Amino acid sequence: MPSKNNNKSDPPGWDSKDIEMVEDSDYEEDEMKPREQEPTWFSDHRGNLKVVNTVVRHPCKILWALMLMCFLISFALYGLVLSEGNPFRAPGNEFDIHDIRSIQFDSLRLARDVVQKGRETDETTSQQKPKQSEVADFLYWVYESETPNGVFGSREAIQAMKDSFDVFLQDEAFQDWCLLDYRTGVAEGATRDCAIPLSPLRMYYASAWDPIVVEAIMDDLKQDGRIELFNSLSLCTSFGLYCELIPSTVTQQDIQWTTNMASNIKRVTASWDMKGDLVANHTQATEFATYILQLDMFKGLLDIGYDKGFSSENLVSQYSRGIVYWGGPLENYTSDSEADERSQYVSLMA
Repeated sequence: MPSKNNNKSDPPGWDSKDIEMVEDSDYEEDEMKPREQEPTWFSDHRGNLKVVNTVVRHPCKILWALMLMCFLISFALYGLVLSEGNPFRAPGNEFDIHDIRSIQFDSLRLARDVVQKGRETDETTSQQKPKQSEVADFLYWVYESETPNGVFGSREAIQAMKDSFDVFLQDEAFQDWCLLDYRTGVAEGATRDCAIPLSPLRMYYASAWDPIVVEAIMDDLKQDGRIELFNSLSLCTSFGLYCELIPSTVTQQDIQWTTNMASNIKRVTASWDMKGDLVANHTQATEFATYILQLDMFKGLLDIGYDKGFSSENLVSQYSRGIVYWGGPLENYTSDSEADERSQYVSLMA
């Protein structure tokens, strides 16, 4: 029987292999043709995404549309911030450009900047910095109340904020990462304490709280003109600064009162270390904060943690914030590896 692949039966100039190749090629072309399908909201009859089709057809228009959308969103957010404003009071001191104290403070600041810049560029100073003596990084907490009572309106709310700090403060490894307090000496072989986080919670969790002394301070500051008198004399009586600017109408009794008041407040604030239990009367502590915030000498302890609406007439703060400091340099770490390890530690604990 003759074979199908017998070349003698093929027409002149044809080869059976060529015929098979043509048939295979036609089959592949049929397979490559897109199949028609039911169009949907997202794809056309060929299965292509309509969004991609639009971008391919009008690339320039899409680019300008995206840029315009980003601009409008940024403008809307900027308008929202301006309309509501920053809820926190801006930390700072009163500044009068014509006051001799402002001029001296500005001169001190400029001199400090010059000295600091000189130390940074001085190549001869190779003294090693103490372990974890400088702020290498910080963790910023911001709280917003879900109720009209504010973030300090209940013991549960205050404890919830403290729990967020305790994630780090009560961790055994925190001592190896925190900013160490070098302001006081320690016994040989003893471990330095970590710097206290900057937060009003240091007051609510003071290691000691004398409600009688606190109430006496508030009663004294409630008297008319007492806060203004303290602010005008406290720098002189406590630090010996600007005593020449004391008005002649000030009596020795006023100076003695200011000295005693500063001493009593220091005695109260000395135990603000965040190492105690929540004070029994947290409402008294909140009221006490309203008076501390009016004293230029002490307001820096608390002004980061209360919003602008907080006052002696309104004991409600809808917002609060706090800062945990990380120290450097660490032992046996370069600056790059130190930052990486600290980031991993914070991520793990958070």
